[in-house]
Amino acid sequence: MDRCYQIHRLKEEDFGRIGAEWNALLDRSAADGVFLRWEWIHSWWSIFRKNRRLFILTVRQDNRLVGIAPFFIETALFPKPRCLRFCSDELSPDYLDLILEKDQAEILTREIVQEVLKNSGEWDILCLDNLRADSTLLAAGLFDGLDHAAKVSFRCPYLPIHGSFDDYFRSRASLQSFELDKKLKQLFKKPEMRHVMVNDPEALTRAMDELFALRKSRSEAKGSQSNFLDEAVRRFHHDISRRFLAEGILNMQMIYDGEKPVSATYAYNYKKTIYVFQTAFDVQYKKWSTGGLMFLLILRQAFPEGFREFDMLKGDEPYKLKWTDVMRDEMNLTVYGRGWRGQGWRRLRQLKNQLRPVKRALTGRAP
Repeated sequence: MDRCYQIHRLKEEDFGRIGAEWNALLDRSAADGVFLRWEWIHSWWSIFRKNRRLFILTVRQDNRLVGIAPFFIETALFPKPRCLRFCSDELSPDYLDLILEKDQAEILTREIVQEVLKNSGEWDILCLDNLRADSTLLAAGLFDGLDHAAKVSFRCPYLPIHGSFDDYFRSRASLQSFELDKKLKQLFKKPEMRHVMVNDPEALTRAMDELFALRKSRSEAKGSQSNFLDEAVRRFHHDISRRFLAEGILNMQMIYDGEKPVSATYAYNYKKTIYVFQTAFDVQYKKWSTGGLMFLLILRQAFPEGFREFDMLKGDEPYKLKWTDVMRDEMNLTVYGRGWRGQGWRRLRQLKNQLRPVKRALTGRAP
């Protein structure tokens, strides 16, 4: 390893003190995004640390922080695999990556990968999901000699913002047929209808609880389950929303009918991008398309305020495609470790792949 670089594993007692340095490096990196902020990852660790081992690598050059690998190891007893993952993986973040000085990204990636492989006795499978499609971790040759694969895992629709909102809105035939302008005028003729931007801690606590209640009602109506409603996930979002509110990152907006919440959008404003993390609406107001009305209200603000993107994040659901035709891919990178456990899981995967055609033939299913 180049003697100019010093790689260390971050100790838990130092994790709470590195926030300013962490975010300063993120500002200088190509991976700069809200889900790699120190606040996001530190808050996640404080809640989800059980049965996990921190594996955050820091790289310094002349004592200056130039690289961070935000990993953890999901500990497990044999025969379950020990997986090395991105921090906050189960919260469904987007655009995860190494945090690196832009002009040193390639060499820093190689140094970090070498360090990860040197410690492969601690993990069996490297499973990096929600990975930026242009990550240096996907460069050819990094994992030569190991069984590894990269594939698209998610698609993220987003809207590049330029020109005027009116010109954009008129250009979207799918939105014109939705008659959002007409619905907005009709709905807000009722004097008790209110559009609220949440901007104080007391109102935020209430709004977050209302968001969770709306999501729960929607999930029950659909007969589905949502990880967003898990108790630990709820605690995380209460915490991170307070932190982001204090930093001017939170974008929480509600529509009320009197005191009754009918629509909620939980988003983050970061570096001229609006990241829409979660939406919810009261099914009794479905005819008003209140989710679409909220997007309309947010975008009407975003165009004149100088935002460059409206990112709807992972999932190419039809309602998102009414607003844009542009998408980003996210990747999943899987690498099997050199140890006997990692190689055992590699062979088990190969065996399953070999048996799959036999199973199809026996069950009569098409390939």
